[in-house]
Amino acid sequence: MGKFCRFLFLLFLSTNLYAQTFYIDIEEFNRTEMEFVMEIVDRDYERVMLDCQGFINMVSIEHYDGRRNNLVLDIGECPQIFRSIQKNINNNLPSCLETNLDNRTFNVQSEYCD
Repeated sequence: MGKFCRFLFLLFLSTNLYAQTFYIDIEEFNRTEMEFVMEIVDRDYERVMLDCQGFINMVSIEHYDGRRNNLVLDIGECPQIFRSIQKNINNNLPSCLETNLDNRTFNVQSEYCD
């Protein structure tokens, strides 16, 4: 029984250690040639896209080492992210987009990422 409890504890720790949470400081928010696709500039990532136009709305994160992560969004979530970022820009506030791929959640904060 003790070995099994240790196994469960280690399994729990390992899932939290590899949590897929990304913090994106929005340095620039640029329009692309597609009307509802925005490029988010953060020097920590090669490319971050907010795609509200495709069949599947998503935040796409491309890393400098070639890895790519996507946060698929439900209807209404993509415009919500867009409006939150745009509101911060209009009010001269910084924006931090926190994406948690494991829980499929996001949060836009009116501050720089930690």
